Amino acid sequence: MISVVFTMSLAVIGMLILAPLMHRLPRYAVVALGVPVGAAAYILAGLGLLTFGVRFATARALLLSALLGLGLAIAASIRSSGSRDHPSGREIVDTTVLGCLLIGSIATFFQLVPLTRLNTDSYLYLTAAETLERTGSLATIDPLIVRMRLIGAPFLHTIGSVSGLGYSPSITPVIGASAFFVMGWICCEAFEKLATPRRWRLALVVTALLTLLASNRLVFHLFYVNGHLVFATLLLAGLGLAWLGAIERRTAFLVPAGIAFGALAVVRPESSLTVAVFLIPFLVPGRADRAGLVALIAPFVAAVIMWNGLVYPPHAVPGELGLLGPVRGPLFAAAAICGALVVGGLRVSTPLLERAPQLALGAAVAFVVASTLFRPHILFRTINATAVNLLSAGMWGALWLTLIPLVALAAWGARFPLQRLWIEPLVLFGVMFFVFAFLRGSPYRIGWSDSGSRMLMHVAFVATTYVVISMASLIRPSVGDEEITVDLTEVEAMGAPPDPAEATAHQSPVLG
Repeated sequence: MISVVFTMSLAVIGMLILAPLMHRLPRYAVVALGVPVGAAAYILAGLGLLTFGVRFATARALLLSALLGLGLAIAASIRSSGSRDHPSGREIVDTTVLGCLLIGSIATFFQLVPLTRLNTDSYLYLTAAETLERTGSLATIDPLIVRMRLIGAPFLHTIGSVSGLGYSPSITPVIGASAFFVMGWICCEAFEKLATPRRWRLALVVTALLTLLASNRLVFHLFYVNGHLVFATLLLAGLGLAWLGAIERRTAFLVPAGIAFGALAVVRPESSLTVAVFLIPFLVPGRADRAGLVALIAPFVAAVIMWNGLVYPPHAVPGELGLLGPVRGPLFAAAAICGALVVGGLRVSTPLLERAPQLALGAAVAFVVASTLFRPHILFRTINATAVNLLSAGMWGALWLTLIPLVALAAWGARFPLQRLWIEPLVLFGVMFFVFAFLRGSPYRIGWSDSGSRMLMHVAFVATTYVVISMASLIRPSVGDEEITVDLTEVEAMGAPPDPAEATAHQSPVLG
């Protein structure tokens, strides 16, 4: 049962990190966010150990991440004295204990009724995990495994080496369960801000959940030892927290969001570029204050520097050290985001930053067009394989055939505060999906096990959440609805950017 204790420990760490928000979030949200945020802190702690040459051990990484969470919780408790804006020490303890017991119960179920799914890739992750725990370093791990699998998912299964089972039967499904509750919480927050009538709220959320659970591959990923579900959950948690933090101008939201984005940098080979895609829209002036931006971006930049600048290069082969290779490519992405943050306060940079998402999209499209001139077979075969996978071979069912049109319609007709923080990265990711095929040097294949098909999992929860919020924004409250409790002008004042296009969007009659 040591795996259960490990999962509970991650939940406790995450809830401690979220302590400054316990006065603001419902308890179920704190518990749901606790597991992914705790897992992210643990991954960053493990990366820190490798960076500074300290022998990795599961217990050591847990202790390091626990110290971070405890520090934030103590700071929140101290600030709470005589203030209603911060949780009391008792509130922190009560929520953490209750959440720990709940997560422990769920983890115990999956420990006793193992539903884990494995394939060849899974064993590569587990081999890396066992080696990490046994040797405390990457020195004896096959460089190909390090390059293709990274260390995020292996870190979460090092407990398997301690327990003797070889993997954790509970960590993946518990993270998956948390993703559904995190999605529900984000949607509920949006319902409140949009004054969505209560009779529609449950219908929207249940429809979204059933749509996801009707997909064969999505359910498969809930029990699959790989990095895709971890990526999807951390991305959803990070974006949801950051979106609310930008609307409410609360840095406390952006601290755990930044931790989630930072851990993503070492979960998948394309992680750094994907995270950059989701961070770029926050750089537009007016969408977040500078203190919040630092909290959001710093963990990601630090993680990229540690992994791509210090830990990974000694294990790379010469062919990987090119300008756009897996070593330097992410460093350039992190440097660009960091540079945009540094010069963000200069008036001369404002016009460029206001168009940062559009410039990034243009650069991605230009890369695809230029690459197609030299290697057209990659694009054409990728398009064919992706189409077949979406229709049948990928075993996604009707999920993407439903989501893609709905996302497009929502982008065209729906309006809600800081909507662009959702739709801009989703559109950019759609183009980057083809960029990744060129960067890896070969087209995607037909079949559910193809990496392109599996990468769709990364944005499944984000795309679904965006569609639900968009639908909620289109449901106009009637005069007699008791649910009209939020003045949207207040929401706009807190988070609306100065750019005229978005100002017009927030004044849409759809929003009342």
